[in-house]
Amino acid sequence: MSTQIVDPQVSVVMCVYNAWPHLQAAVESVLASDGVDFEFIIVDDGSTDDGAKYLKELLDARIRVIHQENKGVAIAANVGVEASQSALIARFDSDDIMHPHRLKLQYDYLKSNAEVGVVASQVELMESNFDQTGLKNFVEWSNRLLAHDQMYENRFRDTPVINPSAMFRKTIWERYGGYLSDAPEDYEYWMRLFHLGVRFGKLDQTLVQWRDLSNRLTRSHNDYSEEAFREVKLKYFALEWERSEDRPIYIWGKNKQAARWVEGLDKRGIAVSGFVDFKPGDWKGIEVLDIPTALNHQSAFFIITVRDWKGVRLIHEAMKENGKTLHSDYIVV
Repeated sequence: MSTQIVDPQVSVVMCVYNAWPHLQAAVESVLASDGVDFEFIIVDDGSTDDGAKYLKELLDARIRVIHQENKGVAIAANVGVEASQSALIARFDSDDIMHPHRLKLQYDYLKSNAEVGVVASQVELMESNFDQTGLKNFVEWSNRLLAHDQMYENRFRDTPVINPSAMFRKTIWERYGGYLSDAPEDYEYWMRLFHLGVRFGKLDQTLVQWRDLSNRLTRSHNDYSEEAFREVKLKYFALEWERSEDRPIYIWGKNKQAARWVEGLDKRGIAVSGFVDFKPGDWKGIEVLDIPTALNHQSAFFIITVRDWKGVRLIHEAMKENGKTLHSDYIVV
């Protein structure tokens, strides 16, 4: 019988649900970590595949496997964090590959930067046999966001922190609560921490190989739908707007996303003054400004609903040329 690790410097928390055949490689990559004493908490969320048998046969003293009925990844992650012994929690996914120095590098970073509560890393997207263009653009974008201010200002576009690359202080989880079900749990968690003033960092190193599977939860579960992400964005935008001065809001774009944002803001008591598009007029009974007029509006705040990466880049350039700054004068959603 192996003896449980005492006083680990880092607790790795990984949730598993039917992750075979990639589970073994993920586990072995964590066990190959060096430079720190760590415990490895694996929460088996009711797996029914060969991975369940594999987990029962693991004998490494650093590993603790917690078996439970299927309750979802948010609850499983909270169970893992609750069971951890360390002050630092490293999240990881059951189909990815961890760099052997990841834990040591992030441990040292948090020890040297007491003001930072969460540190992530850059990730490398593993190739799949289907089109990954959108996800490749996302990974390149996320990997460029290294400083806290960059991540904070871009947080409404998408998650600037890729979950299996993140390490955070357990005191934050204890103070501000854990992951929520019925939502994209990692994105909601990071948005909550940003809102509450937690400082983030990101290492300019690729420390995780991120596997993109056609059946992963973010592609198949309602908690990760476009609507679910939009609800999180609306929630935290509304909370942030309460802190800001009264400015007219214009939605940039005439599309389904723009319409949903108007509806969502209206439910939260926030009025939209108009839309922005190529030609002036009205849409859904609301004024539409053309782009030059919008850019000359001195007090407007813009919510950019354009999703095309090239289109967003051009909007950023136009905003900069007209003296407008991300987050202060506009956000991209």
